[in-house]
Amino acid sequence: MASSSFRRQQPVASTTALGVLIAWLIACVHVHAEDLSQQLYRAALRSDDLTELIPEGIDEFIGVDRPAAVVAIMFHESSCGICHGALPEVDSIAKTMKAKGVDISFGHLEASSQKDSIKRRFSLRGFPSLVVFRQRSQVISDRDRPEALIGKRLKVTEDTAFLLSASQNAKMGQDRNPHRLKSAGQDGEVLSIDLVDSSAQLQVSGVGKVWFPLEALQHLDGTKLPYQRSEAAFMYLGAWRQAEMQQFVERMLAPLVETVRDTTRDAVRKSVEKELWPALFFCGGEKASAGFWQSAATVQGKMRAFHVPDLEACPAPASTDRFGKEFVVIYSPPGQQWAASTRSLKAGVSIAGSDVVNDDRALVKWMEINAWPGILELQFHSFPDFVNAARHGLIIAVRGPRGAGGEVTKMVERKLQEVGKPEPLDSRTDLYSYSSTNSSYFLAVIDGTLDGLTNFGVYPQKLPRVLIFEGGSSWVEDETQLRVEHLHTDLRNLPQLWRSSNSPFGYVTWALRQTLLSFQYYHETCIQLFGNEVGRFVMPIAGGGFGLFYAWQLMSLLATLARSLLQSDVPAVDKVDEKDTTSKKSD
Repeated sequence: MASSSFRRQQPVASTTALGVLIAWLIACVHVHAEDLSQQLYRAALRSDDLTELIPEGIDEFIGVDRPAAVVAIMFHESSCGICHGALPEVDSIAKTMKAKGVDISFGHLEASSQKDSIKRRFSLRGFPSLVVFRQRSQVISDRDRPEALIGKRLKVTEDTAFLLSASQNAKMGQDRNPHRLKSAGQDGEVLSIDLVDSSAQLQVSGVGKVWFPLEALQHLDGTKLPYQRSEAAFMYLGAWRQAEMQQFVERMLAPLVETVRDTTRDAVRKSVEKELWPALFFCGGEKASAGFWQSAATVQGKMRAFHVPDLEACPAPASTDRFGKEFVVIYSPPGQQWAASTRSLKAGVSIAGSDVVNDDRALVKWMEINAWPGILELQFHSFPDFVNAARHGLIIAVRGPRGAGGEVTKMVERKLQEVGKPEPLDSRTDLYSYSSTNSSYFLAVIDGTLDGLTNFGVYPQKLPRVLIFEGGSSWVEDETQLRVEHLHTDLRNLPQLWRSSNSPFGYVTWALRQTLLSFQYYHETCIQLFGNEVGRFVMPIAGGGFGLFYAWQLMSLLATLARSLLQSDVPAVDKVDEKDTTSKKSD
């Protein structure tokens, strides 16, 4: 019997031993991975291809006498786990660039000792952070060097519209705009210059100390300073992998706006067909407008910008009678678009005519609210920018990637086209026009099985589903009131639907909405079970009963708490009095 009992227990013991062995192996692999990560991080710290910086040495590294035409700085902390993986990746990029003979220098700064001041100066969100400074477009003369400008007098531009626009692009506080406007056309003494954000602080008579973008300042003889907004620090936003970071760095090495001559429309389209983001094109004219350059500087880390003087080579076959001889195209190649069948994929474009192009402020605004033309296939890299765009984004979550086919995906494509109303320009290009308000939407489709969508109320079991993002701060999803089948009509009721958000108020709203949905579900169930005459009273009575019960419970709890406080006060006073009396007696 003992032997038999032992034989029955043996598999359990073996399984336990196997489990312990597997856990030990996993622990060993984890420890080894941590050790390897630490080793790579320490090796990157000592790398000859990364210049070790201190806060006091940053200005020299990014200044006029920088070690290379383009410089990049990786900010990190020794206690940051992500930094341990990111810094070796940057080191690999530096080695690759060095082997190619690229004129770029990489530096790194361990920011633990002064992280708050560094975050403020560079407007960092946290660590790690990678910042790149473009090659200067003009030679900096001796009189324009930062140290030479300190103590001298510079004049503020008289163009108030440009002054406000430049200040906004430099991300300066709007609360100081009245002081900047009051300084327009006046001169002031230069107190400080910061090449990180390409700005200068002036002491202006009657106004005080005010910061200005360098591009809004000029010498007293009217000569503008040779500094451009695109040369200020530009931060990388993306995954901390070599491929993505290297693509960003290579984009920063290219000219801000590339001029394309002596080519064809097909060649221009092919040059951007593998891009992850839409591309900007200024078509026609001898040079691109200031507004186009300004917009290109804003999106330079992701979107490429081109000037195509020959209209026949412009990626969108636009009519000059309709759009003029100079127009701007935002071009999203077929590879970024979504369709029920891959054979029907077409490029999506938005076009601004000469009336918009000739107004720099209008063009900058237009490019913000037309940045995502077509019906895009959203991926992890594009999702954050799409939902935080200047226009509301309409997303439909489907099962699987594009080209999956089936009646459901065909319906999704048809319904989105009803909303977007694309206009064919040729067999490979659709034009999407957007209103100046949020009455029209950026359109996209996403694989509903991707991780993270459940945070927005989208579940793989219930597809397709509609999501509408309103600037990233809030979104709308409603399984019964916002349906793909009736998308065009349901959008009319959008103002009345519940909004969700990640704020505390958003969670309260979500809880209240779920309560009401549950009440509605059980109310309809009771009517089906007991009939309308009886069932319609069940949930109101039950809900009222529960409400009274919980109210009575709450009142009882408050009453008990009040009695406890009152009873606890009396002995405390008696003890104090008794102690005081005893003390007096002893005296």
